[in-house]
Amino acid sequence: MKKNDAFSYDVSEGEVIVITVTPKRFRDSLFSVRAERDGKVFPRRPGTQNAPVFQFTVTKPVEDIHTVIFEFSFIEGSPDDAFYDVDIEGENDVGCPCGFTIDKSTENKEPAIEFFVAQ
Repeated sequence: MKKNDAFSYDVSEGEVIVITVTPKRFRDSLFSVRAERDGKVFPRRPGTQNAPVFQFTVTKPVEDIHTVIFEFSFIEGSPDDAFYDVDIEGENDVGCPCGFTIDKSTENKEPAIEFFVAQ
């Protein structure tokens, strides 16, 4: 995987992509993370409720795109300093660490991440 920017990556056919979302400083507050991949619900791996992990294998052909859209929510009463730390990993990462953070002041709490299938 090659990082183009925080929301755009070049990937290879068959590559395994792992996205880990770690809610931080929520203390006793609840958090909510939802994801969609290529227009369908993208379920988290079982057993990863406290730090949701989303994983997929690149199946699209060269010059196509996998798109992952996240929805990060801050429940009323969550601490002002709460945030989500998103780590994105592939194989032979170039230009990483990869990922981004979302806090209460982040304007777009529904970012789209594009994975361009390159040769």
